[in-house]
Amino acid sequence: MAVMGTDNIIATLESHANLNGGKIAFEYLGRQSGGIQSLTYADLNERVQYQAQILMNLVDSGDRAVLLFEPGLDFIVSFFACLKAKIIAVPVSLPFNRNGFSNILNIMNDCEPKIVLTTKKILELSGLITLKAQNESLILHAVDAELQRDLVEKDFPHIAEDDICFLQYTSGSTGWPKGVIVTHKNIMANEVMIAEAFGTQADDIGLTWLPVYHDMGLIGSVLQTVYVGLTCYVMSPLDFIRKPLKWLQFISEKGVTISGGPNFAYELCLHRISDDEAASLDLSRVRVLFNGAEPIKANVMQRFMEKFNTQSKLRLDTFLPCYGLAEVTLLVSGVTGPLNAISIDREKLNANLVQTSQDQTAVQVVSCGKISTHIDCRIVNPHTHQEVGADEVGEIWLAGESVTAGYWQKPEVNQETFAATILDKAGKPSQEHYLRTGDMGFIKNGDLYVTGRLKDVIIIRGKNYYPQDIECSVEVAHPAVRKGCVAAVNFGNSDGVTVVLEIKKKSIDKTLNFETIRTQVKEQVAADIGLPVEGVYLLHQGRINKTTSGKIRRRKIKEQIERGQLICLTHPNRRTVMARNYVKNGLEVIRDREQRGQLIRYSSNLLNSMIKEREVRALIFNRLKSALF
Repeated sequence: MAVMGTDNIIATLESHANLNGGKIAFEYLGRQSGGIQSLTYADLNERVQYQAQILMNLVDSGDRAVLLFEPGLDFIVSFFACLKAKIIAVPVSLPFNRNGFSNILNIMNDCEPKIVLTTKKILELSGLITLKAQNESLILHAVDAELQRDLVEKDFPHIAEDDICFLQYTSGSTGWPKGVIVTHKNIMANEVMIAEAFGTQADDIGLTWLPVYHDMGLIGSVLQTVYVGLTCYVMSPLDFIRKPLKWLQFISEKGVTISGGPNFAYELCLHRISDDEAASLDLSRVRVLFNGAEPIKANVMQRFMEKFNTQSKLRLDTFLPCYGLAEVTLLVSGVTGPLNAISIDREKLNANLVQTSQDQTAVQVVSCGKISTHIDCRIVNPHTHQEVGADEVGEIWLAGESVTAGYWQKPEVNQETFAATILDKAGKPSQEHYLRTGDMGFIKNGDLYVTGRLKDVIIIRGKNYYPQDIECSVEVAHPAVRKGCVAAVNFGNSDGVTVVLEIKKKSIDKTLNFETIRTQVKEQVAADIGLPVEGVYLLHQGRINKTTSGKIRRRKIKEQIERGQLICLTHPNRRTVMARNYVKNGLEVIRDREQRGQLIRYSSNLLNSMIKEREVRALIFNRLKSALF
């Protein structure tokens, strides 16, 4: 557990540095040019104090600092330095494309930072000039460069429990990203909950590949390491994606006891690690493999545990499903043990009722573990604001010291989201204020079960349908469908759903029949869910819209469909050749860049639709006329 008597994470770090300074805190497992490779607690504390002095010479307490780093340990030092200097840290994802830069600009417009902390290598990226152009007074500071000014030593400010540590910008899976205000009190309260759920001790060994700009990587791995005083190995998320075997190899070689990731990580291991490779691993020392941040699929975890128990000596009681969100700092529930999933009658679930069923169409819902004793969790009807019955589904509402102070500069949203009250039968509001999570779920035998997002629920003819159930059905419709890359949405008064899916890159060849895929998707969803599929959009691998943490952005995808912005797969058949000729002729006479782009996207979407060749010709012709005249 944490050093006794500390009330903030900086004091905890300093206590570890004094009591056990030679112990390795973090070690980076990857190749990098320059950068820090390993940090003892004493090294970390010394670097943090030095960099905090630099920050206090550049900006003032309470200013915001955007942290923009490649995978490695530089981020960790900079983050703690911000906390030491009472600078509000704003971790962001390194941009890999135009959308990434757009996301950073949106965040910067919201939090109005005074400084960007990064490295010399990243400063060379041409796109960072855009950040400076937006704000001439913005300081771009490379932490690995020589300081071009004299350093005036200053007294470190006093840290209070209500001081803001950082802004955790939410992933935006159901809306525009917002900056969650996280205080020292929030961090310490949630680290207690994590340590209790994980049973973390100082002699544990952690390993993380999770992005540090995401709450699960930052709070669940980096801050939990310092809170408890253990050793944590860090690997790049890109190394894991390229070769998931590396993750399990490092666990085996380093004697790791705690690690984890979202559901897709376990699915990736199943697809990319052979039986022979699994047999070469020794996972017997693992105590905790946590799974959170996205819906947990029972069949994936069952297969993962069976495969690596048999071949890699992984204990069956290491699985730790958990539930959490940035608005409550991170963790709400979680417990180790054998997989606990229950089968719920689909029709009853669609009516917000919980009734177990052994029917083949039943929905399997995985327990997210026991709710922490440090948090007040209620299941509430989102419309009446009254608590629901024991066998009913409702919105998850939370209260406690882990619940954050709200969103940065969003008073109206904060009042609605963070100050909700529960009404009793007489209509009297509760004294306690609750966070409305926007997640739907129920509690059974003390375990929390999450069924989906309130804003994502599809309502057809008065019945509720969870999009992830439809998406799971689509994933098994055809072997070419890429798992975890499917979105189901509904438009207006339609009695059916529209599906957007990625096709595996290795599946695309001349023999792949797109119409067969569409037909099988429609048949599978009709059989499993009982809903008609009105449209199926096929995308190249990696093209579906996701958040930086890998969640499907259904609302954004719906907008893309409405605006004709999906770039879909097509075969070079007669319809394609005809449409391309029309587009080519149109581009020769249309000079407006925006109209040219619209024409290309519009024709691409038409080719992916089910309409006839004659209608394609007419629609593109009309589009050309409107652009020209």
